[in-house]
Amino acid sequence: MSDASAAAVAERLPSGRSVAVTVADGEERLVVRSPDGAVEVQVVFTPDGPVVRVAAARLEVACGSLDVTAGGAVNIKADEFRVKTQKSIHLNGETVRLNCTEDGTPPPVVQLATLPTRPELATGCCGGQGMGEVATPTEEN
Repeated sequence: MSDASAAAVAERLPSGRSVAVTVADGEERLVVRSPDGAVEVQVVFTPDGPVVRVAAARLEVACGSLDVTAGGAVNIKADEFRVKTQKSIHLNGETVRLNCTEDGTPPPVVQLATLPTRPELATGCCGGQGMGEVATPTEEN
């Protein structure tokens, strides 16, 4: 089969999804489409290795250990991001930046005020443990 030739295998699943494997112009591709035709899973086999794209309602990974290695940046965008561990969380880097703006510049400096402890208001993820005094931005400055 020459690079210019094309081969395709497609199968319709009972859910209405379709699975297609294509070879065209030297590119090998596996695609799963939803019943309405949207691409849900796509694997393109490139000379550098497979490229996997997933569009899902939810992605679950359950394993004994998860290692992610990237030669470039790792970007995660979400409405909310939570991390829970039974042991320590380690952030090691030349610079660890928290609360930076989208372009990487630090946010404006705000004057902090120390408020008295209000245990009746201590709710949420920490359950009030270690709340002590709470520092909040003031409108001065």
